[in-house]
Amino acid sequence: MRVRSELRDTDDLAPDIDDMPSDVFGGVHELLGEERCTTCRATFDPLWAEILARIPDANYHDASRSLGAAVWSVTWHRAPGNVVETGVGHGVTTALILAALQRHERGHLWSIDLPPLSSDWRGKTAVAVPQDMRDRWTYRRGSSDRHLAPLLDELGTIDLYVHDALHTERSMAWEFEQSWPRLVPGGVLIADDVHMNAVFERFAFTEGTASAFYDRGKGAGVGVAVKRRGRTLPETQLAVVEERPTDHRAR
Repeated sequence: MRVRSELRDTDDLAPDIDDMPSDVFGGVHELLGEERCTTCRATFDPLWAEILARIPDANYHDASRSLGAAVWSVTWHRAPGNVVETGVGHGVTTALILAALQRHERGHLWSIDLPPLSSDWRGKTAVAVPQDMRDRWTYRRGSSDRHLAPLLDELGTIDLYVHDALHTERSMAWEFEQSWPRLVPGGVLIADDVHMNAVFERFAFTEGTASAFYDRGKGAGVGVAVKRRGRTLPETQLAVVEERPTDHRAR
């Protein structure tokens, strides 16, 4: 696992996906200080198969196995109280988070998503989430531009934030700016498709408590960052956020 502590000269470049390790469980366990754990890896495989079986037409809107493994490992070990995710799709990560919260008998998940407008998507949002898990879940339909900041103001602090919405540089930087200050010390930020731009890479270098993993099936990078005590959003992130236009694209 690569844990970074310094910015590189070419920090405006997206990370090289070929340099990313693929052992998500091992890498996340190292980040969390849970190297001896074998339980969450063993429980993930049957749960993953069960969730995918609920989705007859899985597609690129759905989480990769690596994203699912990262989400499951973190939620399993941290037993978070307040969890926020942007991007739902068929509800793969939603179901994983809720399954872990159910096992811990604590915590709540708030999900923000503006699903595709095509007619063939109608009624399929969060189809992977069973009804008996939904008592710990609140779904807010719409863009993160509209809902994320008010939700975070309402919650005050969060323990886990999962980004799987629009993966543009501006959108990711803005969402990180909103969520990172709200994370408690030891809180975790997880982001999908971090190979698409340099936002998470700059974030990882600055914080020194993060790593990115390569999902060979989807050909994507998954980033995981743990907040250390007294950390705010890095200035390298804020420089990007300040350029964000007022007429945001819907996510």
